[in-house]
Amino acid sequence: MSENAFVFPAIPRSKAVRLLDELAVAGHGGWATDTRLFVWLMDEASGLYQDWEPEDIANLEQAVGQRPEWAVQISYDSRAGRIWRR
Repeated sequence: MSENAFVFPAIPRSKAVRLLDELAVAGHGGWATDTRLFVWLMDEASGLYQDWEPEDIANLEQAVGQRPEWAVQISYDSRAGRIWRR
């Protein structure tokens, strides 16, 4: 089973791309690692908040101080997630 997480970096998008290029293999519009992590950059045009509840967006805006224009979406195998939470 696959799980998703969103990260809202406090760095410019271009720097996030450089870091991802250093840490993972680029391809198919995103990045992948050998540890079952798949990473994409998302923005509102690509559906970042499409499945979010309005209350969740409001909570994010309150926590961050603004509505983030982009995010890093990480998809990972939930079996790997169980190992990390130990």
